[in-house]
Amino acid sequence: MGRRWQGLSCLARYLLEFGYDGAGFSGLMGGAPGTSVEAAVTKCFTPFNGLVRLIGFSGRTDQGVHAHSQVAVIESHLPVSDTRLSQLLKGLFSGSLTLHRVLPVSPHFHPRGSARYRQYSYWVSPVMVPIALRRYVASHRHALCLSSMKRACQALLGVHDFSSFACRGSVYKSSVKRVIAADVKLDYLPDWWSGATVAVYRFCLVANSFLYRMVRSVVAAVLAVGDGSMSMASFLDAFRSSGRSSRLGIAPSCGLVFEKVYF
Repeated sequence: MGRRWQGLSCLARYLLEFGYDGAGFSGLMGGAPGTSVEAAVTKCFTPFNGLVRLIGFSGRTDQGVHAHSQVAVIESHLPVSDTRLSQLLKGLFSGSLTLHRVLPVSPHFHPRGSARYRQYSYWVSPVMVPIALRRYVASHRHALCLSSMKRACQALLGVHDFSSFACRGSVYKSSVKRVIAADVKLDYLPDWWSGATVAVYRFCLVANSFLYRMVRSVVAAVLAVGDGSMSMASFLDAFRSSGRSSRLGIAPSCGLVFEKVYF
């Protein structure tokens, strides 16, 4: 394929919207060679012999974290139509990767710099999670007060310093983030092995950007408020403190989903 198109120059930039099951990956980037989402996506471009190049992603996910709508941007020198490029790429994304759509974007479009907001969800159950759902739903086997958790989520709205929810040792330009949505709802998921339904709490957080492991730290703190192990006053004190509090934990990675990017 590369020899057929050698010497042709038809540079264009495209947005790839795709999802993945994060259980089999070491994270978006890093880890052992060939085990990251980045490595799997780059491998999809191998048949093009360097005529398709990955620019970057809109959001970062850790090992075991899933994505419903991750966004990558590529540059392509392939002399094919947008429709044909989409067909070619969809045939190469397989296994734990699913390509949703391919869109042409401007030459200056950047997956991180052009993003206005990012949305994450977190799924957790107060009961034992069935085997069929354990890759996607975390377990917190305590009675939870939904109204208390909603009050804690409401306190996150607006522009705040979230350094108390930053992972120790993480590097960031600014810990001040704008959160435009923060909520938790009770839902039910079907266990397709037993036919029963499982109670789950679905957290939703939307912000201009997030600190490393910020969502999982927020969820752990809100769950502590919900099960009564942390008072609302203690939650607010920890939130408003400068630097990470020793009272805050980190929720497991399996319940976290990178849901959407807003441009």
